[in-house]
Amino acid sequence: MDNPNNSNPKNSKTFFFSDFLFLCSIVLVIVGTAYVGVLSYEEGMKTEISKENGEAFANWFTQASAKRMDTDFEVAACGGPNTLMPPPKTEEPQALNSEKALGEGESEVVADKSSAMATQAAAQPSAEAPAENAKSEAPAAAPASTAKTWGGCLKALTTENGPLVKLYNPFTNGPLTFANKCDPSDINLAGAMVFNKISPTPPGSPTPTFLEDLQESDSIEQKLQISVTICDKGSYPIHVADIEF
Repeated sequence: MDNPNNSNPKNSKTFFFSDFLFLCSIVLVIVGTAYVGVLSYEEGMKTEISKENGEAFANWFTQASAKRMDTDFEVAACGGPNTLMPPPKTEEPQALNSEKALGEGESEVVADKSSAMATQAAAQPSAEAPAENAKSEAPAAAPASTAKTWGGCLKALTTENGPLVKLYNPFTNGPLTFANKCDPSDINLAGAMVFNKISPTPPGSPTPTFLEDLQESDSIEQKLQISVTICDKGSYPIHVADIEF
């Protein structure tokens, strides 16, 4: 009669190849799950940074709204009609180094040009007189426009010494990008910022307001109601805030 306790110990401790495959699959599942979790965290942080960008714009617009109509508003391009624009920067012409010109033979070229101009002036004295009179009678050029536009305001805020120059697009690690709307069919819009103008609807409409595209050429010299939105990883819109500017 067989004794059931006489089992082969070698068979009970054998490590089969299938067991090895099972353990490998468990390790791969754990590593894959951890990797997906890290990617999800990184993408979530990028979306949060984009939201913080939108909140930074909303906070700045809200704080600047009360003072931007003043003549001495700090960001003149975002001010009202009475805000004074700073004078344009002009570069002073560099003085000509006479010694260098003599060394390079430039004095001879200048002398030749001077003699040629003198000969031409002596030959045609009557032709230059009307030209000078016409030049003196020509109307002065119109001064450059100082109208405040949305595009000029965004440029002043995000370039050079602007208050929001440090903001960036976390999905591209490059400068901020702006769009008219978030479109899931265009993945390049991830992290883009969208600003819409909130306009009232005619009386009797089912909704009191509607959104319009805020173009770069639109004037901002009057108070505006603006909706701030950002585009997430899939270029889907995430509303941040509605503010007055």
